[in-house]
Amino acid sequence: MTFVQKGSDCMEKWKWKWLMAAALVLLLMPVMAVLALLVRIRLGSPVIFKQKRPGKDQRIFNIYKFRTMTDDRDNEGRLLPDDIRLTSFGKKLRETSLDELPELINVIKGDMSLVGEWDIIGTTREI
Repeated sequence: MTFVQKGSDCMEKWKWKWLMAAALVLLLMPVMAVLALLVRIRLGSPVIFKQKRPGKDQRIFNIYKFRTMTDDRDNEGRLLPDDIRLTSFGKKLRETSLDELPELINVIKGDMSLVGEWDIIGTTREI
């Protein structure tokens, strides 16, 4: 009995993840379009928030999410605290995890898996 996955097994697993993510994107495209429009109307542009995150083997990639906060700043140009910038609409997106739907693009690109470990920003490496 072997515990090492062969290269072809890994490729087959990756194909299934890719196909599942692509199917979900197609299936959820109408929902994502409505959410994008609502984010644009309520929060402005950009609609998509992107942030650098460490991935597998600590490779840095851009994660994509729907924007949930404003860009409000103080008189000196510094961003206000998150709890002030988080809107009620953004809070609902987060509570329902709908803000994470654009992460399916990361799965298609191979940056993330559909399931697996979740890294807290900055716990493993300074970005």
